[in-house]
Amino acid sequence: MIIVKKINEDEQQVIVSEDGIIQEININKFLTIPKIDDVVTIQQSVDGPSKYVIINSILESTRMSPKSKLVAGLLGIFLGGLGIHNFYIGRTGKGVVQLLLGIFGWLVLLGWIANVWGLIEGILILTSTIGSNWHKDAQGLDLQD
Repeated sequence: MIIVKKINEDEQQVIVSEDGIIQEININKFLTIPKIDDVVTIQQSVDGPSKYVIINSILESTRMSPKSKLVAGLLGIFLGGLGIHNFYIGRTGKGVVQLLLGIFGWLVLLGWIANVWGLIEGILILTSTIGSNWHKDAQGLDLQD
């Protein structure tokens, strides 16, 4: 298995590791620009040079978030007005908006909006299925059921 370890864009080189052996590969030998920790393989071509192909999509289905769908959903239902569920799954931007709306919204009698918003998101998370956006954390990994 070939794993991308480092990308040196200035020198157009990709550092990979294959069975503990480190090697540099020209970035032009990849069909698409890889990211660190991408798993790649060599695709043989009959009409041109061989290219390195990212095969993460094959392995992505086995990668799961360490975060729990049940915990995220319950946090959304009970503490969603403060955005706690969004902080839990790594969506800090949305969490900050809900937190501010939840705290300062009560000053102008609009704090209930954050509570309803959190309740709806909590229900959507709990009823989500693998592959849907509500079933993913901020890194795009599926939450554990």
